[in-house]
Amino acid sequence: MRGSFTLFTGCPLLTGMMPRVWCLTLGVLVVLSLPAPSMADEEGGVPIPESRKTLIKTLDSDIQKRAREKAETEKAMAEDEERLKALRDNLVSVARDIRSAEDSLRKIIKLQGELEEKQARLGAELEHERGNLASMIMALQRLKRVPPETVLIKPGSPLETAQTSMILRNAVPAIEKKTKALNDLLRDYDRTKAQLDEQKASALSTKKELEAQHTTLAGLTQERERRYTRNRIVLSDHTKSLNALAKKAKDLKDLVANIELASKNQDMKPTASRIMLSPDQLPVSGTAQLPVSGIVKTRFGDIDDFGAKAQGLSIQALTGALVVAPMGGQVKYAGPFKNFGNIVIIEHRSGYHSLIGGLEKIDVNVGQVIVSGEPVGILGASGRSTRASLYFELRHDGRPVDPSVKFSDLG
Repeated sequence: MRGSFTLFTGCPLLTGMMPRVWCLTLGVLVVLSLPAPSMADEEGGVPIPESRKTLIKTLDSDIQKRAREKAETEKAMAEDEERLKALRDNLVSVARDIRSAEDSLRKIIKLQGELEEKQARLGAELEHERGNLASMIMALQRLKRVPPETVLIKPGSPLETAQTSMILRNAVPAIEKKTKALNDLLRDYDRTKAQLDEQKASALSTKKELEAQHTTLAGLTQERERRYTRNRIVLSDHTKSLNALAKKAKDLKDLVANIELASKNQDMKPTASRIMLSPDQLPVSGTAQLPVSGIVKTRFGDIDDFGAKAQGLSIQALTGALVVAPMGGQVKYAGPFKNFGNIVIIEHRSGYHSLIGGLEKIDVNVGQVIVSGEPVGILGASGRSTRASLYFELRHDGRPVDPSVKFSDLG
């Protein structure tokens, strides 16, 4: 024991020849190598040097301090994760409300269009029937005003005149029936107009509700952006590299393959590689859902507008509709790509990728971890139309697959 202590007291810390941290490390090693004090020491045997007591006390205090700091850090991380989870839950909840309102608005607009067509058709029928009825009534009135003697001297056969008179007299019941039908048509027209006005008011109310929900969503999205700012800065070089790859890629297959290679690139900075998760680190996929509320116009395998077999879905939705993540995963690419406009590529578990194209605005960044139903962007416009088209493609191990393997309602 005395020899060990001599080794410690001989530490260059006492002579100032070595940095303090080295000495402290050496001191820790020496103290740890010292035998525990015996009962004799505690009972008045060999006394423990004051310097050793001080060092033990300092080391114990330092250990406790580090333990407290670790506990505080873990607590802060847990609280931050809870806040992030609550933020995601809010985003998904607001997105669900927006999609529901968009679905209602889409149905209202469809019904409104049908009512407008019906109103125009009824209006045309009304004008036509009114014209026919007016002609028949005018003919009867003219015949009534003609004196019988004038009929006898009028050019043409009196028999023909008599026949005409009889036909018009027999037409009176038909005219009455026509009048009733015209009144029914008029009432139907008025009902249609009332329904149309009601749907217009409902559409206006739903639009205002959507605006309020989008305002709420914008605030939540900004908060999410602040939380991912550091990751976005760390991944800035990686993102630039992906944008360059996107310009060189021939098609979506090529782009996905290049992105995968870039993610596995050993030259990626360690901090960036920690952010870009490996397949086994990805979050659970969750409940699969189509990225936008709308009508599937082109299905997987259909002949598309270019005469080729569709490798994905074309979904007609409202212009400015909210687009969400179809499943949980990590954003691997977010930016422009050829004639697809702005696209987002999300990697999911088990080798799946979602490709979403046609976005006007992207609200996520490369490296961002998202859950199913979390907003990723806004659908772009299609000229002056209230409808827009979103392209969705599901790939497995780099190959396009029928999305019905994940979305049962498409089967």
